[in-house]
Amino acid sequence: LSVDALTEAMSAQRSGRAGGPPPPPEGDDELSSLLSDLDTDGDGLVSLDEFMAGRPDDVTESQASQLFDMLDTSGTGSLSTSATS
Repeated sequence: LSVDALTEAMSAQRSGRAGGPPPPPEGDDELSSLLSDLDTDGDGLVSLDEFMAGRPDDVTESQASQLFDMLDTSGTGSLSTSATS
């Protein structure tokens, strides 16, 4: 998952749903940091459980699950915290 893909997916999710997740922070470093913050076990991957635990209070489980599925384009069940993935 690249930072650009994350930005696009989050923006699409936001524009597609009133009350969806807030837009992502600007810049590769901030997005990489966001993913790293979600990676609570430090394995370099964000699992669905980590993603759900780190979602904002105003984002429903359904919205977060749909966004995770959109971002997990390889179907591995995790997102890489590396900006170059």
